[in-house]
Amino acid sequence: NYECDDSNTSTTKRLTRISFSLPNSENLNEKLEFDQDGDALIKRPYSILIEHEMQTELNLVGLQLWRASFFLIDYLLNNVNIIQNKILVDLGAGLGLTSILSSVYADIVFCTDIGTVVNQAKKNY
Repeated sequence: NYECDDSNTSTTKRLTRISFSLPNSENLNEKLEFDQDGDALIKRPYSILIEHEMQTELNLVGLQLWRASFFLIDYLLNNVNIIQNKILVDLGAGLGLTSILSSVYADIVFCTDIGTVVNQAKKNY
C-alpha cells in the first residue's frame, strides 16, 4: 500500500509513503477480512518514506521505485526464516527499500549500487 506526493509537478522526483506490516506470532493465524469487492483488508501499522524519481536516463534506473522491490520484500517478510540472523548482500539495491526492510530481521545488510543511486538509498534509510 503506498501513496505518492505529487505536489511538485515540475520535477520527476517524488516522495512516496509505503505502508507495511511485519509478521509476528500474534497475527500469523488471524483470519483475513474482505471488503465488498473481495479485496483483503490488511492492517499496515508501519510506513517508510522513499524519495525516488518517476523517470530517469537508463544509467540511473536505480533511482526509480520498482514494483519488483514490493514483490521481493513481501516474499521475504512472509518467509522471515530466509533472512533472519543472516548477513545479506543486496546487489543493485536501488533506493534501498529491500535492504531497509530486510534489516529488521537480518544481522547485517550490505546495500550496493552505483554511487549516485546508493547515496539516495542512504538518504532513504
